[in-house]
Formats: sequence, structure tokens, C-alpha cells
Amino acid sequence: MSPPLAEQKLADVPGHMAQSIKPKAMMSDGLSLMQRYNKRYISSGSFMPVLHFIGAISVMSYIMTLPKRRQDASRAGASPGEAH
Repeated sequence: MSPPLAEQKLADVPGHMAQSIKPKAMMSDGLSLMQRYNKRYISSGSFMPVLHFIGAISVMSYIMTLPKRRQDASRAGASPGEAH
């Protein structure tokens, strides 16, 4: 396995990225991420997965309603971040 991207020289980055985006590499990276998450949080009985789930749902709901919020704000003449 090659060193992480942060340790790569600039000339080696395109080759590293080409290897990293292959389906087999992405699958093994995803599986190892899930295994580390399982070992750190699930197996230890931590409450953090519940908080991660709540955070993920919050971010998803904000992203899903953002176009409507922007549309409403533009009709009202305010920027999307301003209070109404």
C-alpha cells in the first residue's frame, strides 16, 4: 500500500489518485473504515453512533431544504442566512 496522500510528493499525486479511485481500492478502504468504526464505537458500546446518526440526519435535512430556503429568501429580498 502506498503512503497517504499527505506524504506524497507533488509529482506522485496523479498516480496515487489513479490507484485510489479504482473500485477495488475504494471497496477495501470503505471496508477498513467500517471495521475501524465498528471496533472503536460499536464493539465498545459507545453512545457516539447515535450522535453521529442525529448529526447526519440534521445535515441531510438542512441540505434538502436549502434550495427552498434560498428561493424563499430571494423572494423576500433577504440573503439565505438572515433571520426573517
